[in-house]
Amino acid sequence: MRTTSANRTTVHAGALLLVITAIGCGTNEAIIHDDYAGSGGTGGIGGSGGSGGVGGSSSSAIGPLCAGECAPLGPAEWSGPALVWMGKPSEAPECPASAPVVGELGSNDLTAPLVCGACSCGPPSGSCGLPTMLTAASTGCPGAAPGVTHTAFDAPAGWSGSCDATSSIAANQKCNGVNCVQSLTVAPLTLIESPCGASTGPRRSVLTPAWGAVARSCNGIIEGTCEGAGELCSPVAEPGLLRCISRDGDHACPGSYPDRHVFFESFTDTRSCSPCGCSAPTGSTCTALVSAYGDSACSALIGAVTVDASGPACLDVLPSGAALGSKLAKEPHYVPGVCQVSGGAGTGVALPTNPSTICCLP
Repeated sequence: MRTTSANRTTVHAGALLLVITAIGCGTNEAIIHDDYAGSGGTGGIGGSGGSGGVGGSSSSAIGPLCAGECAPLGPAEWSGPALVWMGKPSEAPECPASAPVVGELGSNDLTAPLVCGACSCGPPSGSCGLPTMLTAASTGCPGAAPGVTHTAFDAPAGWSGSCDATSSIAANQKCNGVNCVQSLTVAPLTLIESPCGASTGPRRSVLTPAWGAVARSCNGIIEGTCEGAGELCSPVAEPGLLRCISRDGDHACPGSYPDRHVFFESFTDTRSCSPCGCSAPTGSTCTALVSAYGDSACSALIGAVTVDASGPACLDVLPSGAALGSKLAKEPHYVPGVCQVSGGAGTGVALPTNPSTICCLP
């Protein structure tokens, strides 16, 4: 039925609100508004024979609501928010179906034991050389008083200790009016040693450091709109998962995400064990019994003295002025000493590097 009023239809693009008003004579018009919610229309003025139109109603609809949880956005430099799990690598759970994309945020709780095996030193090895210098003195032991005359009773080079009649001294020889042979001094033995061998116990310093904890993110897209400004529609945080934002480097957390954690990408390792070493041997000894005889066949013993490597040994010849016809030495006896051990101490440390800061809701 045609009336004296014209029909005007108003369509709001956001809320799709339909308002019909009646005004005087005219044609039909369609007006599209860009806003999401229009204000209520007033009733139209009745035309001739017509009645006033019905006023339009208000609407606040803004689209589908968030199907997950609304979470505050972090500052622009931060990534997230995302669901984050922190704990032992072996206990990491699967990400939920609503956030299936796994991200590695780093590791912490670095363990880097350094246990160096104890160093030790083996015994030295050595041998003893017999002396070749034997000296008679015109006084008693030690035969070193001022004005004393010394007469050589030397053995040949490389003396093996066998009976030797070299450099014999006849009986009753006089030196400055006194007997030339009143004491006999034997030079010390020669000690020849090789260094101690250093050995190293088992070492563990080469073990790779281990991370005690990891941080992994679970990411996903949830449809819907949040009413609060600065909020993002996020997956629901299941038990054991935190809602967090993250950023490379070591930073303070923003106020909206105050729970701070620092994880790391890698580490530097300067651990080592100092090399083992051994000092020169100390306390080693060489001893040999050296005897002097009045005849050339080592049968008429005059006296004997034990000689070592620490210094010369002296014996008084009795009777004074007796002949020194030959000498004999027992095979030297070598007793090894000890070496002082050094080294084997642990040095250096393993330190985490390349940090990332993870800030979570309480």
